[in-house]
Amino acid sequence: MAYATPGTEEVPAAVKTEIMGSDVLLLANHGALSVGENVLQAYFRMESLEQVAKITLTARLLGNVNALTQEQAQRLFNIRKEMGLRAYGDLFLRILVG
Repeated sequence: MAYATPGTEEVPAAVKTEIMGSDVLLLANHGALSVGENVLQAYFRMESLEQVAKITLTARLLGNVNALTQEQAQRLFNIRKEMGLRAYGDLFLRILVG
């Protein structure tokens, strides 16, 4: 998510725009925000974000991050849909495929 000035309406406005397509947001220069149906679900989503961040950092330090192609990502999203899981928005797809 783009930078928003702290203490202004920019932050909630930016969150409101992006949150509908995601469970977790990275707020530029602010940190992360996770949401869920309850506090425990939001907590586990934050834990998942932290694990992905650790894996990504390690892969970058080792010199290689293998991003998915658009087709590969779409196949994963189709599987989620078939399983009745929440669909992710275009923002997540852009991040996933780099």
